[in-house]
Amino acid sequence: MEARTNGGGSTVFDDLLFWTFSGAPDDAGGDGTDDREPPRWRNSAFVAVDDSRAVFKGLTAGGQTGLYGNFGDGVFTILETGMSGAAVDAQNPAGATITTLGIERDGFRNGWLAINASTLNEATGESWAGIYVANVPEPSSYALVALALGALGMTSSRRRIKR
Repeated sequence: MEARTNGGGSTVFDDLLFWTFSGAPDDAGGDGTDDREPPRWRNSAFVAVDDSRAVFKGLTAGGQTGLYGNFGDGVFTILETGMSGAAVDAQNPAGATITTLGIERDGFRNGWLAINASTLNEATGESWAGIYVANVPEPSSYALVALALGALGMTSSRRRIKR
């Protein structure tokens, strides 16, 4: 269980489903062999998984919509609506806050996390939106690097002792 509603984990979520309008438009003037899903409103969970790590969209009991992660040690906040726009992009207009966030099912692969976000400065009306990508190293990779450096250090010190 990565996260759940009604008191699961340290963050309480009211909802993990969001409405989206999706589907293919009618095959107007086509040959009639179009078997694509028609457009309609659907509810969907937005989650992306990379090995045992998950990033998902949720609505907290406090009314914040955000992107949250669980890498095996419990749920943590990545970004939430209302946070400073600088949290997602340092070039955001001053005073802008995050208004929307999104992730798709293929948004977390091979250590790369891709999200979309938009911000708004309510005082000036200035808005900003973008797609953001960041490398998220596996927690275990730090341990492997430390072991490798330690092994190199032991090899170096052994060589020095023998000389």
